[in-house]
Amino acid sequence: MSPRLEPVAGRFAPGQAVVRREILRGEVWFGCPTICVEDSPDLLALYLPPGASSASPSRASFRAAGIRGRSPGTPPGRVTAG
Repeated sequence: MSPRLEPVAGRFAPGQAVVRREILRGEVWFGCPTICVEDSPDLLALYLPPGASSASPSRASFRAAGIRGRSPGTPPGRVTAG
């Protein structure tokens, strides 16, 4: 069963800091800081500055969930917080 998505109450202003979160099996598995470029009914454009930090659960968490390989969204050789 897919999680129910709730409508967003407002919009992000250009230049506003926005935390991008990606969900896997109902839990956040990736997060990173971004900057809003545009937020309209048809488009959400976010800028990810070079060298921005990111976080995802440890590999052990993914193995326990039955997910194989490196943490999703983690480029090879990139160190993430866990």
